[in-house]
Order: sequence, then C-alpha cells, then structure tokens
Amino acid sequence: MRIHQIYYDFSMENKPMPEMFSELQKKVKLFASKNGYSYKFWNKKKLDSLLNKYPQYKKLVNNVRYEIMKVDIMKYLILHNEGGIYLDMDLEPKLKKLKDYEFAVSTNPGTPKYNNDVIQAKKGDEKLLDVIDYIETQIKEKSKISVYDNRKFRYVLHTTGPQALVRFLKLIKYKPQEYRVNNASTNPPKMNLIGNEDFLDFPSALWGKFF
Repeated sequence: MRIHQIYYDFSMENKPMPEMFSELQKKVKLFASKNGYSYKFWNKKKLDSLLNKYPQYKKLVNNVRYEIMKVDIMKYLILHNEGGIYLDMDLEPKLKKLKDYEFAVSTNPGTPKYNNDVIQAKKGDEKLLDVIDYIETQIKEKSKISVYDNRKFRYVLHTTGPQALVRFLKLIKYKPQEYRVNNASTNPPKMNLIGNEDFLDFPSALWGKFF
C-alpha cells in the first residue's frame, strides 16, 4: 500500500510547509513506516509531471477558478496512475492499519455524508477518471450561476469537492467502503466517535488562501 499526500504553496513558492501540516505529516510517515507502507509526497513539480500523462485533463486543471480545485482533481489522477490511499495534509491516522478496500472514501459526522479528504482505490480504477469527467460538467454548470461568484467555498464544495463526489456516487449507484473521520476541533464531537475514528481531522484556515 502507498500513502499519498499533496502540498505546495500556490501563492508563496519555496516557503516552508506550515508547522501544523509538517507535524501531522510526521505522524502519517510514522504510521506508514510502522505498517510497511510506502509514502509519497507530491509537490507542484511532481503533479505537473503526472498531469503530462493525462493531457486530456490539462485544460481542465489549468483553468479552474481556484487553486485548491487543482488539488481536488489531482487526487484522482494520482490514484488512477499509482493506486493506494490519498490523505489530506490536515489528517492524523488513528487506526492501527489501513483496510484492504477496493474503493473507499471518508465519512464524517456532518454533511455531506462522503468526503474526499480520504480516498482509497486500486490503480487504473475507471471511476477515478469518470469522477473527473463529472467534475468538469459541474464546473461548467456552476460557473454559470451568479450566486457562486461570492460563495467561493460553496462553489468549490459543489464542483470539485465533497458535494460533487456525493452526487457522482449517487449517479453511478455506487456505495463506497468507508473510513470514519472525526473533527478534532469539535467539542463535543457531533457524533460519539472519539476513540473509534479512523482519522482525526484538524481543519485549517490555511486552505482558505487557495481561494
């Protein structure tokens, strides 16, 4: 199994990674080492190289409205090309070992039911490209709606983010396997998952600078 993570600072190239992300990355690397998993960290150079293997998506990725949308799309391309599990930088593993899932996403106490901060899939799974094709239709559709001009986060949520993933899975009538994620900053938690979650999520305002 290979664990994948993405980080590069779109607006401040060559600046060090924020401390919170680097500390959580250490925990992910330790988790990988303990379990014999490989770990791959994706920066802008590696992502650009990968995108060259998928020229049909270059225009889509390079023309998204907000930079964070590129990360959302590249998650699927990484897994299609190599397989494994993708984890956002603000997650801490709490489970002992990863599951041998065919196709899994995260589920959390809030809405939407599924999230894209954890995605596990086999190399070459066509659903990973199909969801990108679906994302492209959502970008075209939502970009024509004026309310999204001001609601930046909602626009991302419904185009490349979790809401788009939920609709895609419903469209193809597919129920993924699930990893449980709990919000570490919620006190008390929305659901009684403390001690029973697979990952803890440490939401960060750092993502906001990508809008």
